[in-house]
Amino acid sequence: MRKLRNGLTGAELNAFTLIELLVVIAIIAILAAMLLPALAAAKAKAKTIACVSNEKQIAVGYLMYADDNNGFLPIAALNVGGTVALPTEWEVEISPYLAKATTNNYTISTVGTVFKCPSANLNLLYKLAAGANDTNVLAFGGYGHNYPYLGYTENYFQVKYRRQRLSAVMKPSVTIFNSDALDPTPGDGGQTLEFFGYSYAISQISGHLPDHTYTRHGTGDNYAWGDGHVSFMSWEQASAGQNGQQDWYWMITK
Repeated sequence: MRKLRNGLTGAELNAFTLIELLVVIAIIAILAAMLLPALAAAKAKAKTIACVSNEKQIAVGYLMYADDNNGFLPIAALNVGGTVALPTEWEVEISPYLAKATTNNYTISTVGTVFKCPSANLNLLYKLAAGANDTNVLAFGGYGHNYPYLGYTENYFQVKYRRQRLSAVMKPSVTIFNSDALDPTPGDGGQTLEFFGYSYAISQISGHLPDHTYTRHGTGDNYAWGDGHVSFMSWEQASAGQNGQQDWYWMITK
């Protein structure tokens, strides 16, 4: 190979020095650091949009169920005796309209269905559920039924917690049917399990889990309303209620 000035070859003259390579790597690292937050935000936004789509289908499932069942809406849980209730009965009841129909609360799975929120912290939930010997952790998908006002279990001893008719919902556009449920945090312990499958009205959770993070999609959650529409609502707005009623958005009579 022909030698050039200073005894270097052509290839050696065109090569990067170590300093130049380090500078290039540093520039790439800076650009990546600048882009990662934007990519993370875009990913979170995509999950939120997917969640809206899921909740929209769930809302339609509620209305179709009522249409086929003399106006009665789904109920939150299956009463299995005593104080034990499986908070997935609403999934079972609307499953024929949204996914593969099932009649079994013990084997229903939200995997690959609209019952699973893409932003839900399900890994921690599964861990907590397994620790509590839950028989079917895959039944939880991160969405919840408005149990305090739309119905808890069949033949519950308190009438207000029994299954309700669609006609009882006086202001459907501002009445929650279903929503993002509460995500667990390590400090919640086993208490978290009772919260999945339910959309808790504010009066039901105030002061109960002081270290809990209530929002899933940034500053709030997605809510499926009685008229079939879905919208995002901040936790501040949800917890404030309206007209002096803390549970305003969950109440069926206003």
